[in-house]
Amino acid sequence: DYNGSLSFTYTATDGRTPVTATVNVEVTPVNDAPTVPNYGLTTQEDKPISGKVTGSDVDGDTLTYTKGSDPAHGTVTVNTDGSYTYTPAKDYNGGDSFTVTVNDGNGGTTTSTVTITVTPVNDPPVPSDPPVTPPGQNFDPATG
Repeated sequence: DYNGSLSFTYTATDGRTPVTATVNVEVTPVNDAPTVPNYGLTTQEDKPISGKVTGSDVDGDTLTYTKGSDPAHGTVTVNTDGSYTYTPAKDYNGGDSFTVTVNDGNGGTTTSTVTITVTPVNDPPVPSDPPVTPPGQNFDPATG
């Protein structure tokens, strides 16, 4: 990743007369893509989770973040500073993931994968509707 001026000196000889010369070289900088880790998180079923993807750039460029791909089993909002909120689909539990694209503004991009494990919760029972008696039918309670 070096850039800037450098030089070296060499000496050549024909066996009698040495000749010394200096070579100057200018190494021009190129843009390096940002780097960013992948993340793994855990949340409970039906519970949103927030976090932040944080990249770095050896060139010192300002980084912006966008959603690269949607999760298969929920929704995610990604802000330009890398912060996000993931909401699992109702009653879903299992694995899910989405990607965040990191851009340095100078043509360098990279992607971070955020993998989420959604753990199950014990949902309370839901009463079902009482049976419907068809019109014209009468059911007497049993006695005994």
